[in-house]
This record gives sequence, structure tokens and C-alpha cells, in this order.
Amino acid sequence: MTRVSWATLQPGETEHVLAVMLCQGRNAVRVRPSQGDGGIDVIEVTPSGWVVDQIKYFATNLTDGQKAQVEKSYRRLRGYAAAQGATVAAWHLWLPLDPTNENRTWFDGFTHDAGYPCRWRGLAHVEGLAARYPEVIDYYLGNGKERLQNIVAQLIGVVNLRRPSTASAVDEVLQPSDMEADLGDLHAALNAHDPHYRYDFAVDGERPPAPPPEPFLVAAVLRRQGGAWVTFKVYARMRVEEAAKERPVPFNAQVQAPAGTDAAQALEDFSTFGQPVSIQDQDGVVISGSVDLPGGLGMAFTGGILHIGPVWSDDAEPYDLRMQILDADATELVTVRLKMEPVTTGLTGEGVRAFGTEEHGVFTLEIRLNATTQQAEMTIRTLDVTGMRPVEALPGLRAADAFHAPNQVRFAAPYGPADHPGQPLPQAPDVDLGHMMKVVEALAVIQDHTTQQVTIPDPAQLSRQARDLLRTAQLLRDGPLTATWTQLTEPVPAGTIDPQADPGPPSPAVYVRPLVLTIGDQQVPLGYRRASLASARLESITPGPDGQHLLLTLVPGDDNSAVIEFIAAPG
Repeated sequence: MTRVSWATLQPGETEHVLAVMLCQGRNAVRVRPSQGDGGIDVIEVTPSGWVVDQIKYFATNLTDGQKAQVEKSYRRLRGYAAAQGATVAAWHLWLPLDPTNENRTWFDGFTHDAGYPCRWRGLAHVEGLAARYPEVIDYYLGNGKERLQNIVAQLIGVVNLRRPSTASAVDEVLQPSDMEADLGDLHAALNAHDPHYRYDFAVDGERPPAPPPEPFLVAAVLRRQGGAWVTFKVYARMRVEEAAKERPVPFNAQVQAPAGTDAAQALEDFSTFGQPVSIQDQDGVVISGSVDLPGGLGMAFTGGILHIGPVWSDDAEPYDLRMQILDADATELVTVRLKMEPVTTGLTGEGVRAFGTEEHGVFTLEIRLNATTQQAEMTIRTLDVTGMRPVEALPGLRAADAFHAPNQVRFAAPYGPADHPGQPLPQAPDVDLGHMMKVVEALAVIQDHTTQQVTIPDPAQLSRQARDLLRTAQLLRDGPLTATWTQLTEPVPAGTIDPQADPGPPSPAVYVRPLVLTIGDQQVPLGYRRASLASARLESITPGPDGQHLLLTLVPGDDNSAVIEFIAAPG
């Protein structure tokens, strides 16, 4: 790569090239110069705070005016961050000029009270970036003809798939290992010159599944070549929106859906509220379109499944929301917190949509506002709570169960007072979770009596085990219970009683059993259950099936009542 003559570049060229290099491989965003840019050229939001890069084109000895520009940018950042309530983790000044001792004194002087690292990234650092990302320099500042010739030469050498020099015979069978170097060269050639995107590829004998979402993945293209399937993955070398600023990815699609179908309604909701839509070409639906992907991978298409949206504005951000359910007298029943996605806006400008998930994943809430009809809709949908801890699932279940008239809902910021009036809820409840809540509440009571982690079983197991869970929780929560009984068979070790013993008259009896509860696939020991029988008569003594025990069968005497108690395990 030819060394860059930074002093001869136009100011905009230097700042543009440095910004693109600084975004490579980072979750960073370039800020378009404006009055409200806050003195920020590139920003990355990290858990520690903002990491801010300020770029200047100055390549020769700094003038007083240029120093003043740097100080102004620094002061603007401090004021902007303070106004936003943000923490700055670091501030870097980038310019193709190494500091003199006098410049260091000046720089350290006006940044000494920052409270975060402030660093001068001079020519040595700039040249380091250029060496690390030569494709950026070549793309924006290099010789286009020379670049094209290099690409063609590399691809010709790779596509020819030269036979390895170790081949000893013309008819020698080609081995997978013979292709290893060539495939590596092909991958390197594909990724040598595009500063915005990089490319991976794979070849499979059978059609592979659709690739899952990955960081920086822009698109995956699957094509059949002969008897094989070739997959190309296109990754942004920076944040996707930053790469798209330099090399947009135009996409257009046409969908024809018969009126009255689910697909037509989904398209209308997308157009009005900007909510995501997924449509398949079936039942009269026709899908076609084209996409101009980088790397010559663009294509026209027909059929398939079309996923669109959601439609977010440039400044839309996710946010947290507090939701309170109030009764008809405005008394708070339950409070939960929601993780809200960025608000979507319809293409027509008529409506907006807010969508969020309860913080533990118990339910989703969708709010749609139509400015034209002045109508608002709120829809709550419960999710699968299998595997959740009962104490975490309960608030969400209570909120979802109470989400109906005559109750009200009130939304507020995550913290602080919430004393404004609530809004009426729909007349009919969307869900009936009464029984589910009782069982999960029982699990929460049971959890208080064991150190073993209890989780909510799947619905089928929960239905089968609900009765035992509810009765056990009642015993643990309310104390001794009165019950009636009809017959009881207890094993005792052989030799502890004469099988021919006279049963005698009825009398009070007490028996104690370990209390081990089945919850899902777990066996949870809780202690002991003691039953005090008011009157019991020995009806029979029979040998047990194991030969080691006798089975004593008791029936009620003149009183069939019993008191059931819980006894905690020692220690």
C-alpha cells in the first residue's frame, strides 16, 4: 500500500476516511456534522459510557485558530454529555499529526479536569489504522484501475483451481485437502478490497437451514449450483447502518394479497402501524421483488416467505416502562416493568405501535394508536412460563389476569411517582389465568420450604400435579388441616408385629410419612407429613410383596376425622 500524503488531502477526505476506519469492527456510529452534533464525529456507547472520537484534518503545525477549534469541540462534548445525563468514558483526538512537547502541554492543560482519559491520536496512530485497513485507503484514496487489476488477477488464479504441485499423475483423484489452499485464497480475494462488507461462503450437498441472526450479518444468499447448495453470507465491517450509508442495499418487493385474507390484513397493519409482517406465497398471495446486495449477490426473486419490518425512525430507541393495574377505585393491584422495543410508525403516517415484553417474559403487550380514527387498542398475550421461577412469574401472571374491565391501566416511567389517572381496559379479559396463578402461587409457597430450586413445569405436568401442589401449599401456608379418611395401608418391617395379633378395639393412631413432592420431573423433599387419626381399627395384616414387610390396613372406627400437620426436617 502506498503511503498516504495526508497533508495533500481535502479536509473532508481525511475526516471521511478516518471515520470509516474508526467504525471498522466496532459498534460505533458516525455523527453527521451539524450544529447539534455535540462535538462528536464517531461515538461508541459502552457499558462504561461514551467513547468519543473527534477527527481533525490538520496535518501540519497547529495554528492558534486550529487549537481553538479543538478546544471548542471538547467543550461542546462536555456540555452535550452533561445535558444528556451521559457518562463519557474516553475522548480521543484523531489527526495525522504527532504532537510536539508544546502541543502536549497545551492538550493536557485544557483536558486535565475531564475526569476521563483524553488522548491525542496522531500520525503514528493514523498510519497504524491505514496499515490495518488498507482496503479502506485503497477504496477511497487508491488507484481504481490498479485495484481492479489486482482483484482480477487474484480471482483468475483462484478460479482456475490449480492442481497441487505434488500431484504425481494426471488421473490422480482430487482430494478435499487439495482444495484447501485454493479455497483460502478465494476467501482472501473476496475480502481483500471491500471496506464496507466482508463475505463468507459454504457449500453443502443438501439444502442447509436458514442461517440464524448474527451480529453484523446483512444477508445470506442460498443458491443451487448443480447438485450442491452454495451459501454466501454478507457481513457489515461496521454497524449495518454505517455500512449502508457508504454502500446502500436497495430492496423492493411487490405483494398481491386477496382482500379479506390474513396476508392483506398484515400488510395493512404494516402500512398503518409499521409493525413487522411475515407473508408466505400461498392461498392466492403473490410475492416478487429484487435486492441489490453487495458483492454482486443481488437478485430478483419470486415466491418464498417475505419478512418486513419493524419500521423504526432514526431516533427511535428501546425503553423501559412501568405498568400498573388499578381496580375500579384506582387502588393499585399489581405493578410490572416492560422492556419496550423502539416505537414503530406506519408508512402512511396514520398510526404508531408500541410493543414490549414483561421483564421476565411472562407476556407481551401491544399498543396501537390510530391518529385518523382516534382509536387505541391494547392487546396482551401470555407466553410460555415453563422453567421460570415462580416468584418471578407471579407479578406478570397477576397483571395479565387483571387486564380487563372494570380495572384500569396506568403507564409511567420506571421510577418516580405515578399518581395520574389510569385508562379503562377492555370489557372482556383476553386471558383467564386464575387456575394457573393459584398453582404458581402454590409453587412459590413450596419454594419457601426448600433450598432446592423450584421451577414451573410444562403445562401438561402442571395440570396433572396441580391437586397435590395446591394441597401441599395449603398445608405449608395455613398449618394443620382437618380431613376425613376411609382406609389406610401402611408397611411395617416384618417381625415388628404378630401377623395373628388381635386387632382390638378402635383407638387413636398417628402415622408419619416423608413429604416428597413431585414437581415436573423433580422430586422435592420438604420434611414430613403427620396424620393424627381420631379413631382407627386394624382390619387386616398381610405379607408385603417384597417379603420384608407386613401391610397393615386401617379403617376408621367411630370417627373418621384426622388432623394433618407438616413437620420440618431437622436442621
